Amino acid sequence: MTLCGKENVFLCLSQTHAISSISAYGGRYQEFNVTPHLDRIATEGVLFKNAFTSQGSAKLTLATILTGTKSTRTQLAQNGLNDTQSVQRLFQVLGYQTAFFGKWPFKLLPKNFDYWEILEDSTDIYNPKIISPHSTHEIEGHATDVITDRTIAWINEQNNTEKPVFLITFFNGTLKPWIPPIRFLELYNDRLLPEPETLHTDYSGKAPPSRYQEVEILRNLDLVSDLFVETDEKSLDNSAALNLDKPTPFDRLNDEQLSAWQLGIRPQNEAFVRLNRDSDDNLNWKYQRFAKNYLRCVHAIDENIGRLYNTIIQEGMTTDWTFIYSACQGNFLGENGWFSGSWIYEPTIQIPLIITGSKYPKNKKYNASIQVTDLYPTLLSQNIEGNRLIPILDENSSGNQNILYFEHCIFPDINMVAKHYGIRTDRHKLIHYHQFNEWELFDLKKDPSEQNNIFDGTENESLVSHLTKLLLHERRKQGYDKLTEPMPEEWRRIYRGPNARKKERIEPP
Repeated sequence: MTLCGKENVFLCLSQTHAISSISAYGGRYQEFNVTPHLDRIATEGVLFKNAFTSQGSAKLTLATILTGTKSTRTQLAQNGLNDTQSVQRLFQVLGYQTAFFGKWPFKLLPKNFDYWEILEDSTDIYNPKIISPHSTHEIEGHATDVITDRTIAWINEQNNTEKPVFLITFFNGTLKPWIPPIRFLELYNDRLLPEPETLHTDYSGKAPPSRYQEVEILRNLDLVSDLFVETDEKSLDNSAALNLDKPTPFDRLNDEQLSAWQLGIRPQNEAFVRLNRDSDDNLNWKYQRFAKNYLRCVHAIDENIGRLYNTIIQEGMTTDWTFIYSACQGNFLGENGWFSGSWIYEPTIQIPLIITGSKYPKNKKYNASIQVTDLYPTLLSQNIEGNRLIPILDENSSGNQNILYFEHCIFPDINMVAKHYGIRTDRHKLIHYHQFNEWELFDLKKDPSEQNNIFDGTENESLVSHLTKLLLHERRKQGYDKLTEPMPEEWRRIYRGPNARKKERIEPP
């Protein structure tokens, strides 16, 4: 599968992936061995300790990876992806066989891939319907396994072709409500996960957006639909571990799968009933259930990455190759008492990035601060003559950039994370929630958990002025002339008044 010395290139992505779940990055789950395969792959290549996403939307981030440019929601809605400079098209021009498998979040079907198989509905975790260029068919099993099975089948079919391969696999397994494969349902049952220090924070040191979101584990995770608990003891006695009277993520399970799921989940639910019979505060238990299910989903992705990686490197398959693993976003795993992503805060802006292959050093860790926007030129630099387009893989590199720009541009939505943009330097983070004209400034060295907003401190006026100038400079690089004006006061009152958390909201213009 090698042509004219060109490398086979494999890009593997997850929608969200908290780096705390990867032992190679350290963190509080290190002893739980959640990602043995990614840990092994990291020792065989390069691990980037400071990789960051650039946007609060996984869809927009994937668009950036594919096109090399920042895409807005409006641009995608009006024009779709920029096919003229898509990475898959450029690989085709270079003589590659291109393919995509997994979640495709865009309305238009994939272009410039010689072959693709995508999920018809990215929320289908069991027995998903798969769309290919020729058909639509349902495949039994967990979506993470199915996506990998289809990817490996395609790789094996390329053994007889002379073209090199460019392949993208995109997993949806870490999506809410975090449904793991049944085989991992009892994983970590006998363990108590360590809690983040900020699990019980009161947001007193943060700007108002932190109090008006809908990503709180305690308040926003439903016992039945998100944590799979039926709290009615009579239902438990009747072996109904799930409330199936209303639509649930389990409607696609066949009878055998549903029976196995109920058998695996019932002991956990019975324990919940006993534990909470006299308890009003379920945050600690909800955290345990949510985080364990998330880690189980990550463990399934890791297992399948191991299968995919072993297929790629097996003897005789290829001699020149590059394998990259990353994610579109990080994920809160209880920090601030939250789940999900979309924030510029550290748990969600940080993403995993591991690169290995036939031409890369082994067991290297780089501290260079880079962003997901660097993936596009990194991918293409493998097969473009001349100097690499970015220096992050060079032995003596000090980093591609010290100032990182981030923007979250969707509000209101299901998570109600206020629109914001900001910059992250090696020491500080400045955030502007522009619709409400609210600001945050954090000292990442003194306050790594970002609990103490120092924006209004008189002693920090010169620092605020300096960082604001840097923010304006970065925004001009993004094509913006100035800071965004706040929304009208009448609109802002809707989202800051006593009814701010009601579902009936007005879409901003």
